[in-house]
Formats: sequence, structure tokens, C-alpha cells
Amino acid sequence: MPLKYFLFSLALLGSSWLSAQPLLGSCEWEVLAQDDFTGRAEKRLPSRWFFSYTPKAYRRFYPNEDYLSASGFLRESEGQLLLELEIRLLDQEADKSFGFLPPKAKLELTALDGRKHKLYSPLGAKRQAQGRESVYICRFPLKKKDQKWLRKHEIESLSLQWSAGTQNYPIYYLDFFKDQLDCLEQHKK
Repeated sequence: MPLKYFLFSLALLGSSWLSAQPLLGSCEWEVLAQDDFTGRAEKRLPSRWFFSYTPKAYRRFYPNEDYLSASGFLRESEGQLLLELEIRLLDQEADKSFGFLPPKAKLELTALDGRKHKLYSPLGAKRQAQGRESVYICRFPLKKKDQKWLRKHEIESLSLQWSAGTQNYPIYYLDFFKDQLDCLEQHKK
């Protein structure tokens, strides 16, 4: 356990993007839309920082910010629970080196105990240009078995399948999924 807190402390000190984001924010669901036919509301939790990464070779170009940062949240849509990730890269031409997230893109999560769990995005994500950034928004359905696994494990790293290859990223917010799922439980009560 002390290693977990040490790593988390390093993340708090090291990530400029993290310092601008509340880790444990509101658990209030935001209603996005309501389906007139089914009456079901599409809603989401507030977005939270999940991870960020700057390759060593890029650190001299980005001394005060991270090259890649990802935030995420849980969303309910058409009765299904989804993880939505927004990945931002400080690169207008990120599609040349990363490509896109292909349909059925794999997100492989590795827990502190070494166990792995895979999530798949049915649609993947294409690059969206936003000023000097490239943004990818990707959704991963979370079945009951996924939720159970994510609640039990602290995530230390992940690998994400891009069209140009798989990239690995360290995770310092170990309880990201547990916190999101706890918010979900609070709302159900």
C-alpha cells in the first residue's frame, strides 16, 4: 500500500494537467437528453482526469504540460453503461503517428496484482482537430462482469490499440474506476 500512495503523490506533483482537474469531484449525473419514445434519459457523470503521458523525447518541448492527457466518465445511454474516454494530444497531426482508434479497439487494463482485463470499443474513434490539439473520443461498453472486475482492482497501467500500433501508459489514479462506480452506486440509492 505505501507504494500506491507514493506513486499517487508523484502523479500529483508531476502532472500539470492533473493539478487543474479535481480528482474527486461531484457525483451528480448530468442529463444530456431524453428519448421521447422510451422515456429514458441519457446521462453522464462529470469528467475526471484518468491519465497523462509525455514521452521522454518530447519532455523538452512540453516542459509544463503533458503531450497526451485522457479524461473519462461513465455514461448511461439506451440503458447501457459506457466508459467514455477523451484523449487529447498536443499535436495537430497526431493521426500521422498514432492513426485512429479502429472499430473494436482494445483497451487492456493491468491491475496492481498483474491481472489483466480487456474492454473493446465497438466504433473506435477518429481524430478531431481542436486548435493545436488532436482529440479522440471513444466509448467502451461496461457489462456487469466488467463493472465487478473494475470495482475490485486498482489499475496501474493500460495499453490502448491505435491503428498505428499499441501504446502503453502508466496510471497514477489507481481508483479511477472504483470512484466512478461508487458515484453510480450513490446515485442509485
